[in-house]
Amino acid sequence: MSYHWRTLFTACFAAFVWRLDLYGVTISLPSISHHFGVGTDTVVLVVVCYSLFLSSSLLLVGRIEDILGVKRVLIWGFLIFALGALCAGLSTSIAVLIFARSVQGIAGAGLISSVYALVSQKVPVERRGSAFGLISASAALGISMGTPLGGMITGWFSWRGVFLLDVCLGLLGAAAAFRTIPFSGKKKINFWSSLDMPGAVMSVLSVFLVLFALNRVNGLGWDSPFVLGGFLVSAISGMSFILWEKKSSSPLVDLSIIKSRKLIFTLLVGMLMFASLSGNAVLMPFYLEMIEGMKPQLTGGVFLIYSIVFAFTSLIVGKLADRVAPRLLVTVALLIGVVACLFFSAMLNAPGNLYCVIFLFLLGLSVGAFLPPNNQIVMGHAPEGAKGVFSSLYNTFNNLGWALGACLSEAVFSIYLSGTSVDATQRSASQSFHLAGFRNAYVLVGGLILGSLIISIILLAKRSSDETTIVERGQTKEA
Repeated sequence: MSYHWRTLFTACFAAFVWRLDLYGVTISLPSISHHFGVGTDTVVLVVVCYSLFLSSSLLLVGRIEDILGVKRVLIWGFLIFALGALCAGLSTSIAVLIFARSVQGIAGAGLISSVYALVSQKVPVERRGSAFGLISASAALGISMGTPLGGMITGWFSWRGVFLLDVCLGLLGAAAAFRTIPFSGKKKINFWSSLDMPGAVMSVLSVFLVLFALNRVNGLGWDSPFVLGGFLVSAISGMSFILWEKKSSSPLVDLSIIKSRKLIFTLLVGMLMFASLSGNAVLMPFYLEMIEGMKPQLTGGVFLIYSIVFAFTSLIVGKLADRVAPRLLVTVALLIGVVACLFFSAMLNAPGNLYCVIFLFLLGLSVGAFLPPNNQIVMGHAPEGAKGVFSSLYNTFNNLGWALGACLSEAVFSIYLSGTSVDATQRSASQSFHLAGFRNAYVLVGGLILGSLIISIILLAKRSSDETTIVERGQTKEA
């Protein structure tokens, strides 16, 4: 087997592990909430802090990739991921669990940044659409196995087993990366002099504080000095980061790689889409258990509908993206997502659960059709020699969206239910109030996808030649 295919296999495995863990843990949130006696505003930190630390460290990890090479970063990412999972599985309090997930989040930054960088570096341009399709299908396979497996392990054994499974997968991933990825042959350079530590600190603070403050809004209120201070310091850190990077001799991110407003809006499309996916991932397990009365193992099985459709659609659309304008595929995928969310929010009072099946089918179709062409569009802008940091920039936007979606959807759901700091899982609210909370939250999820759709339609009307067909992209690159 050539290094090209061996490397792609490892990239697919990293995408698989990342999604398996994320959805396996998300499906176990209700059980974790009950075990530690905490509400949704606290237990959602298990997901939010993972995404928070992942998002805030992506730019730093991407720069380290460009300095040391993807292989080293991916190996250490898998090993630290396994260590964090072990601590999470043995945690004795919700605080320890959240800390362990934060460690896993930093490791997760190494996994997902490496995935896109590997495809951009090792896969020929005419096969990247198919490669990104395989990556998306692997992620979908992780979801398809993570949700039912996480549900079964949680229901029949304990939520701790989900993290112990991660330990094994992390060690296997490290071994695979060591065996299949060739060293990049990077020249020996001074690591610390090439790493922009002031920029790293400012970027981490700007991302970390805005997400953490947003998560605390529901409990403390918008007028809380803690919340307002978090937003203010985040804004100052973000502006300082931009000014610093422009004059730094070895910037964490060369801002010149963001050459057009079109690219910025393309990144925003992915950010909003990931926010909607996060909202559904957090809300759906609670909906199926609180409204439909399902056990965790059955809840995971229901998610199979979404993930199987996601996987097969990714494979088909990935190949199609090498022949059809990727922007057109993205726009159609987003339209399907809007229809799915509006349908679900309108049907929550309907008897039975057929509408859940239809919703998950449509959402899986939307996500599977969205990710491969969108990945291809964004990574097509990545300059040579900066694949790692560009991949990290792309994933920073995506994971910011994921964390924002988790915070916003939980806030809309909980605020409507209680109107106070008392969480919905700790009070006997009627089912009608639960349904109203879920309906409003899913209107928000649909609104996020609608925002992506509007931007994508505008970009479709103004799409550039590198977003049409693979032949034209190759000609543009050669020129």
